[in-house]
Formats: sequence, C-alpha cells, structure tokens
Amino acid sequence: MIDAGALALSKDLSPIDLNPKCGYGMVFDLEGKPLGATLHSLSQEHGVICELDDKTLDVLKVGHRVRVLPNHSCLTAANHSHYNVLEKDQLIEQWAIHSGW
Repeated sequence: MIDAGALALSKDLSPIDLNPKCGYGMVFDLEGKPLGATLHSLSQEHGVICELDDKTLDVLKVGHRVRVLPNHSCLTAANHSHYNVLEKDQLIEQWAIHSGW
C-alpha cells in the first residue's frame, strides 16, 4: 500500500487491452529504476501495489519512498496550483496549472 491515491495519481486505467497488467501506473525507485510493480487499485487517498517479486519485497519496507508514473494527470492537476519541475532533484521551475475549462 502507498500513501497516494486517486487525488495524487488520477484514476484512469492504462490501455488494458494492450497490457492487462498495467493498472493505474508503474512503480519505480527514486532513481527511476523500474521495480517491476504496478498500482493495482486506488482509493481516494491510497494505492495498492501488485506484481511484486521476492526481490522487490525485500527492497520495499514501510516508509520507503517510490516514484509512480501515472497513466493520466487531469484529476491530479486539478487539485494543485502548480507543477514543480525538477532536474537532478533541484527545483528549476514552477509551471502554473491552468483551470477554468
């Protein structure tokens, strides 16, 4: 389980007709290395990771931080005032979210 759900990641499934295991997004470590896991389900505030092998389970412990590549961002963007643009963990820009559509 992760402390990020539909409000943080959106709730659109990937093209499951192309890959039924894609789920709601792919899970990576903080350096961007794929962990071979996907988000299986989402509630408003939490997500459930699946497709974990024994090696990944050894890496992920309570409090471990991960990156998630979500499938879609509209729901997420609507909840925030801006995006932080990072380069090598340094904030280089902030992009305003356009709303009112």
